[in-house]
Amino acid sequence: MSLRTKAANIAHKTTVLTLCGLTIFGFVEVGILFNRRVAQSRELATRRELNKLSQEITSESTLSGIDDNKSSES
Repeated sequence: MSLRTKAANIAHKTTVLTLCGLTIFGFVEVGILFNRRVAQSRELATRRELNKLSQEITSESTLSGIDDNKSSES
């Protein structure tokens, strides 16, 4: 093999390994971002549910307080 062929083989292998590494890095980064987005979505849904439940509880306690006041006045 000539020096030129060896240099071309090394350049080709280096290019292939670099492209493979960048591809794997890209897939890993996209996976991380996707997992973060899913976790944020779940957290947002949980917060909405908690807010809804707390509003229901406060409205029920307000209504029961009004009912208690009416029964004590009678």
